[in-house]
Amino acid sequence: MIGVEYNMKNKFIICIVSVILAVLTIITSTLFYISKDRINFSITADNGDVYITCITIGGSEYNLSDFASNYELKLNKENNLVLKEGKIIDFSITKLHDVRIIFNKNKSNGIAKISYNKNIKEIDLEKNNVNYYFQGVSLIKLLKNKLDNLNSLIILLFSLCILTFIYSNIIAFGSRFLRKVQQNYELKISNIILCFIIYSVINYICMLPIMYKLEVWYFLIIMIQLIFVAWYFRSHIKDHLQNIFVFFAIILCSNMAILIMPFHVPDEFSHYFKAYSIFNKQDLIGKYSIKIYDSTYNSIYKYNNDLANSEHKISMREYFADFSVRGVGLKRISQKFPATINLNSFAYIPSAIAIKVVLILKLPFIWTMLLARLVNALIFVLLGYLALKIIPYFKKILFLVMLFPITIQQVTGVNQDSLTLSIIFIYIAYILNQIYGSNKKISKKSIILILVLSVCLGMCKPAYFSLALLTILIPKEKFNSVKEKYLVRSVPFILCFGVSATKFFGVNGGSPILKDAVTFNYALHNPMFIIELVFNTIYNRISIDFIEGQLNTFGWLNVSYKYLLSFIFPYLYLSVLLFDSSETKKIKVKERLILGVISIIICGVVYASGLFSFGSTTINSDIIGGLQPRYFIPAVLLSCFAISNDFIVFKIKNKNTLAVGLVIVMFAVVFSTIIYGFYI
Repeated sequence: MIGVEYNMKNKFIICIVSVILAVLTIITSTLFYISKDRINFSITADNGDVYITCITIGGSEYNLSDFASNYELKLNKENNLVLKEGKIIDFSITKLHDVRIIFNKNKSNGIAKISYNKNIKEIDLEKNNVNYYFQGVSLIKLLKNKLDNLNSLIILLFSLCILTFIYSNIIAFGSRFLRKVQQNYELKISNIILCFIIYSVINYICMLPIMYKLEVWYFLIIMIQLIFVAWYFRSHIKDHLQNIFVFFAIILCSNMAILIMPFHVPDEFSHYFKAYSIFNKQDLIGKYSIKIYDSTYNSIYKYNNDLANSEHKISMREYFADFSVRGVGLKRISQKFPATINLNSFAYIPSAIAIKVVLILKLPFIWTMLLARLVNALIFVLLGYLALKIIPYFKKILFLVMLFPITIQQVTGVNQDSLTLSIIFIYIAYILNQIYGSNKKISKKSIILILVLSVCLGMCKPAYFSLALLTILIPKEKFNSVKEKYLVRSVPFILCFGVSATKFFGVNGGSPILKDAVTFNYALHNPMFIIELVFNTIYNRISIDFIEGQLNTFGWLNVSYKYLLSFIFPYLYLSVLLFDSSETKKIKVKERLILGVISIIICGVVYASGLFSFGSTTINSDIIGGLQPRYFIPAVLLSCFAISNDFIVFKIKNKNTLAVGLVIVMFAVVFSTIIYGFYI
């Protein structure tokens, strides 16, 4: 009887959750359908001049200088947009967008004629006491208008029943799957892929109406999901941390891919066009440019404009509306991307495939960004899972570094970093498995895999070729012959370095070269200046690059949490990363030194890039320019391996629990920061 009651209780919960998801799906799909139609909006100056101080569309304040340049207008000293008599500005919006126009009454001496969906309203700025125009939009009213007849209600009820049935089956399947994983501790690659797809689809469908109500408090939804995973799989935390990673990474990557707006992952604009060009070579123009439609350019400009301005916001409503709006432009314009044109195409292949699929399906532009991000994230989840599964020691350290907030931002972006970091994590884990694993001899299959991974690593970001030196640590007892020992210890590095060198040397990063930039010739003649520059950089940036910057500062380094939290989290992470690691008893001093040396080489190559390739370090600089914490993620990982110790021990039963809890709290702060920083 108890079993029957429990079963009925589960079915009731599944039914309630399914209905909620069905309702959210109907709301989102209805709003997307409504937003497909564009509405013409225009402002005309009549009987005098009109001065505009602010234009807000869909909750996003637009840069008036853009209107000035696009319509050949001028800004006055107060940065008001001057609309001379007879002049007009127009743009198209969706029914989801509200519009607010604020005028400068003291300067204006004419009538502002505002046309919205063929309805014209006149505001006499010289006589009336009104200095603004507002066209409000209520999502609730929009939804009600769609249900104003019997046919709509019948379709609604039918859709609700079908969706509830579909969701109930998905949830029932998910419950059985989670229970099975909980009991036998096993995850299959096919299951991970299916979980990722289902979660990402449902998450995206339900996000808009929930965020519309919760706004910055949406982070609580993410936090509750992470807490549920940690509680449900609490028996996995000690010995099966890879399973916790999978579900954490799916939740974090899916939300990060959607919540960080297009092109707000550093350099994503240039990386996007590099990926775009791989399967669209017919659109390339000359050496550094590609042809795109003007409608695509307009969508890109909205998100790529004013990237470094922390005050620049896009409303969530406007962002989601763009997912249903197809461009109608026919004009082709040229877009330059010199920073990435010469980079190896290998790391961009997943993004390129996703972009090509979206173009073939003729979906709105914004889908190219989201699908490309999610494909990169899925690869990271899969390779991260395998890395944690096979690494014999340092599981807690690898778990935390792979779930650094900056790691998650980068692996869910359209860039080189995504595939590069994913391959680095599996490469390091596999080499350590060969070093410290239970296998008595290294197999031919393992040798081939090491060589393949070394080539793949070389075709990614060239700064990390020194990771191939990890094969030096494989004990000589594991080789079948002296010849095999030298082969495995040397060839991976030769391959990795050789492939990297074809793209590394002589290629400028594409950034504008500053006047008096440091050159290789200048460095040779002024070695003391370079030494001083390096030591100043280490002194001023080591804490930022190795820990603080891995946990904070998102987008184009302009969105961050501050005050006490920015002080506490780095020390918490340092404590968990460097102490209480009983695994380190297996690591010899010689091995620690080699790990440290490889880490130093990585930093040295990154510093050299900052000196000579980025074009941002001058002879008057105090530190090396162009450095970002994301470049140091592999070095951080190896450094943590090298210096982790048992001098300070946390007296808790399950030592991995602290790491899991730290990730949950960390990302509660991270996502609230991102939502507030980008949208509110």
